[in-house]
Amino acid sequence: MGLDVGVVKIKYLESPWGPVRGFLFDLAGEDLDEGWIGGWDGNVFLQVLQEDLEQRARDYISEQSLSQIDADKLLSWVESLPWERDDIMLHLGW
Repeated sequence: MGLDVGVVKIKYLESPWGPVRGFLFDLAGEDLDEGWIGGWDGNVFLQVLQEDLEQRARDYISEQSLSQIDADKLLSWVESLPWERDDIMLHLGW
């Protein structure tokens, strides 16, 4: 049986605001059907594909009835993340 070890380095982004902040708090409290999520004591790690995070953002926009301006801000933020290939691992901490 093999064992893989990886080093996780965190590059913090600007603190989220407005619709991005609401989306991330909502996301942190959910289970993911795609990717994975785990959390403890105000820390959440999640790994997700770009298309899945974009879909979750669109679902959040619809569920929260966000304005077009807020919807554009959220989708732009998702697109601007430093994607590696088509996935990303995020750390959410509070």
